[in-house]
Amino acid sequence: MHRSRRNGYRSVSSIQKKRQWSGMDSDRRMKRKITRRIRGKRTFLAVRHQISIGTYSSETAALWWGFFKNFVRTRDVSFTPQNAGLRPSKLKNHSVVVLEPFKNDPAFSNHPRITYFNGHRGCNENLRGVLARLKINFNVLDPRKLTDYGMLDKDARTLIDSGWVKALCQVSDVIIIADTVPDARAILLSLLEKDESKRCRSSIIVEMTNRFDWMVGDSVPYYNMLRKLTTVPPKNLFWTANNPFEAAFFENRVGIVPNVTLLRSMGAWDVDSQVKIQKTLMSRFLEATGLNWQELRWRKQIDEESKESLCTIEDIETKERSKVGDLFDFFCMPIVPLSKRYGGPVGLLKFKGFLHVPYQASVMKFYENVAMGVPQIIPTPRLLRALGKTNNHHLFMTWLDKLEEASLFLHNPFWHKRVYNSNHSPKDRTDWDNIDAPYYATWTELADFYRKEFEPFVYQFDSFEELAELIQRPADIFDWKNVRVEGPKYYAKVRRQSLNTWKNLFREMGYIK
Repeated sequence: MHRSRRNGYRSVSSIQKKRQWSGMDSDRRMKRKITRRIRGKRTFLAVRHQISIGTYSSETAALWWGFFKNFVRTRDVSFTPQNAGLRPSKLKNHSVVVLEPFKNDPAFSNHPRITYFNGHRGCNENLRGVLARLKINFNVLDPRKLTDYGMLDKDARTLIDSGWVKALCQVSDVIIIADTVPDARAILLSLLEKDESKRCRSSIIVEMTNRFDWMVGDSVPYYNMLRKLTTVPPKNLFWTANNPFEAAFFENRVGIVPNVTLLRSMGAWDVDSQVKIQKTLMSRFLEATGLNWQELRWRKQIDEESKESLCTIEDIETKERSKVGDLFDFFCMPIVPLSKRYGGPVGLLKFKGFLHVPYQASVMKFYENVAMGVPQIIPTPRLLRALGKTNNHHLFMTWLDKLEEASLFLHNPFWHKRVYNSNHSPKDRTDWDNIDAPYYATWTELADFYRKEFEPFVYQFDSFEELAELIQRPADIFDWKNVRVEGPKYYAKVRRQSLNTWKNLFREMGYIK
């Protein structure tokens, strides 16, 4: 039986894997050839008709498709236990502190000296959206040049004892930690040092966006560190999150939660155009509503071939994880696949809608798309869970597990103790698989894709038949919620609220009045 890496097993035979995939590669090529041919409406309708009148529903077909893929992938593969042993250091070059200016403007102030400890481009653009309005420059410290994901406790202590943390804090008045919190473990750990000379004196803002314990292998000392920082919070440490899941998950894992401020993303993809616009009466009006003339100009540049199509961003497929896009090929759906470099929301505006199958609790592109008026299509919570349970979207299952447990922990502690062990593994797999009853957990309240405030700006489909109907719907009547207009209006309010929260943080730190 196939076992995943998280269960402590790994494959040892690359030759067997190559044999195992040779048949699937040729099958996939054939499917792609067929899909490329299916571009006309008549052909697509015929294929959809054959699916809808078949013996099985689309969900049943998806279930069998997932079973078939897993049968082919897992047969004739031997596994051996992976010894944990002593974890090797994940540190890279830590002999110097490397700070890189991010789109600095000569007209902006360099005080306070702000270091953004982050490796996510979307987060960089988001902070640029904040600080551009405060007219402050900032530098970025890319953690991938310092360490691999999931910094270890011993590596954090190395950075403290070697003086790296002290050197960073001496050139930073404010350090903002974003995207992956464990990357800055050394900075947080320094706050607990008995030797006060080793403690970071900078004001520290933790901006949780991607699960606070992402890829942490030694979770016991990591949680202990966070528990101490929460119990006796340092005066220079501030906690924020751009989604409601982070605080709930923190409390579920650590047992206690700090005072976390909900700080929504600015949805600021094309910030420079928002700052460097001609200050005419019209441009000032558009800026006040969250729009600008460059955005409106982009909206007019609609490609005729794209405006009647849905698009999606290609997922990454591995031998252990199925790609949800395979289902679109399986059902021969003419959805335009885009690469990871898709051009941001401006690139998506050329299409009538963007099909997104959530793979995390929240992603920056979701807020950017609402802010720019991109109609987004997502599966219903029921269908998303069904895709994961049938192994057609395995990437999301890790997150769904955490969402369901955190929600149950908040809403029904009695059933949480009954269902989960102390190490957060389910006691009874049958109960866990039927979480809707009797201990229903409203995990959708922790996922922004499904929260009520964002409901007017997304479209949902509960089956592949419904998705087929959305594909066929003409562009001129597709966006019946008027997301292209109402989304930017709504997000202009979110931006103002977020900007005010950021101002309050800098005011509390003593840098603005």
